Amino acid sequence: MGQVFTKFLARWPKTSLATSLLVAFLYYVRNYCSKYWLLWKVTGLVCRLRRIAPKKFAVETKAPDYDNDPASWAAYPGRKSLAELVPETETYVPESERLCDAFFVHPTGYYGRRWNARAKEGPAASEQTRNWMLSTQASVLNSTCRIYAPYYRQGNIDSFAVDGVAGRKALGLAYEDVRSAFVHFLSKIDSDGPIVLASHSQGGFHLNRLLLEVIENDEKLRERIVAAYIIGSCLPQSLFSNGDCRRKRNVYKFFKISETPTDCHCVVGWDIGSEWYSSFLPPFHHAFEEWPGHFASEPGDQFGKTINTDPLTFCPAAKTYASGPSSVKYSVEKDEWLGLAAAETTLERPYGLFEVISNRPLNFETTRVRRTFPTETSKFYTRGTDNGTIAVPSLPTSKLGLMQNICLFGWYHPIDYELFYFNIRRNVRKRVGAFLSARPLARAPPFSCIILTSPSEADNRVYVECRDVSATVAANTMTCFGGKREFKETPMDCIVRECKEELGGWEPVRSELNVACNFFVDEFFIATFFVGNGPTVQEEAGLAFEKGRKGRWINTNEASISKWHQCAIRAWERGEENARFTTTTAAERAELENLVKERRTFHAVRSQI
Repeated sequence: MGQVFTKFLARWPKTSLATSLLVAFLYYVRNYCSKYWLLWKVTGLVCRLRRIAPKKFAVETKAPDYDNDPASWAAYPGRKSLAELVPETETYVPESERLCDAFFVHPTGYYGRRWNARAKEGPAASEQTRNWMLSTQASVLNSTCRIYAPYYRQGNIDSFAVDGVAGRKALGLAYEDVRSAFVHFLSKIDSDGPIVLASHSQGGFHLNRLLLEVIENDEKLRERIVAAYIIGSCLPQSLFSNGDCRRKRNVYKFFKISETPTDCHCVVGWDIGSEWYSSFLPPFHHAFEEWPGHFASEPGDQFGKTINTDPLTFCPAAKTYASGPSSVKYSVEKDEWLGLAAAETTLERPYGLFEVISNRPLNFETTRVRRTFPTETSKFYTRGTDNGTIAVPSLPTSKLGLMQNICLFGWYHPIDYELFYFNIRRNVRKRVGAFLSARPLARAPPFSCIILTSPSEADNRVYVECRDVSATVAANTMTCFGGKREFKETPMDCIVRECKEELGGWEPVRSELNVACNFFVDEFFIATFFVGNGPTVQEEAGLAFEKGRKGRWINTNEASISKWHQCAIRAWERGEENARFTTTTAAERAELENLVKERRTFHAVRSQI
């Protein structure tokens, strides 16, 4: 054998040397390098060849002014945005009737030559935010939530792979904007109302950090979080005490991975790939040697198990399911797949891959969102995989909507939301409903009033309080009886107590009380109006009123009735669930502003009890 090798070396010295070096290299890779080493080198080389960010990191743009500049928000209650688009098969719910507030952080849409986008993102990035991210991602929340979605100085796509040091700085700057927007968000919503958090891709890295560093450590704030939908961000289970937790620090102790469709104070997340992609290719975040946005600060984070919620059960994904190929054993009951949300635009065609990354605007708008089915529901399934993705059938690319040309090789990251849009929409309603059922006072208004009707069916009058000029509130007018709710008091308890105080001990019969309507001034939920029988003639003779006030039976069209109370009475007469009063004068707006201040003080103080 030695003689053969010697002859070979003498005859082909260069070939022998090259072969020896190759064998030594392969031995080194096999024994000392990660299984993804070669993939890292290839993807790293590709990223560096197409690098668009500068070599040095620099803060080149001013921070957004979330308090004073409306243009700093992609979506905001009371302002027109594509987050308010409703699929044609769904019913629009007015913002004032939604029971929750939502904070949505959009994914990457900036491919320019700075490390961070400008505060207003630029025409190309904001075009993607509006037409893709708001219309088919954030809008999933609009049946239940008032949506706040900030623009922020998002990190360039190069932040994730090209330069770890500069990438972390760019993503850190983006996070500071998200945090500032969240502070503004909290200042504008009720101090104890429920909150839904949602994000996609890069937005999830920032939302995860916000949840872990800020919300997790605030006992009062974290109790208000219904759920965080951190989708398409490959979050490691090692962050959670009920996951594959190996950390000693930076661990969620309060928030957990969603285990049921109605869990609250939990995180939902998944990453979607076709059956082919999930079988032959590693998860996207495994393709890079360093994944700065992942905040994988401890060994094992990047290649450990990730949150893998099944979008048809909203439970942790297992490897056996109730729907799927005939070869799969079934063990978990699933909801029906409700279809994909496809955006229709004035472009009248899908985005092209190079159009998405060109950083040039196409000047188009999304006009509607419709429900489509890329495959038959009976053939659609979800399957948990070993590499941390949710596998679905390989779907016809031409039926995947606006972002279909970006879904290369069955990588469905761009449609993580769209593919399960209607299932997410239904689940948000379920979770918010479960949250409010367990906390009946979470959205109750600060005032309760009552429309007292005559015990005689032939008498259509109502019993109201007449206030003279000495009254401090609503002087020289007539109003329904009622007042401000005390802390931890239900609206019905409030109106019974108010009647006893204002009518000298008389109170309505609880079993006969019904809600007449919910009363809104502009977008603010101010009072619950009840309806019930007023005092009889005999009872009325014994009533005692405060100084400057008295009771009186009047017709409902009496001109001296307060405008607000008149609005509520009209809605009750028409059988409407909600009464809406719109301010038109400076005096009315000033009165509303004072009530809103009281309302926020009420919720802020009550949240401390």
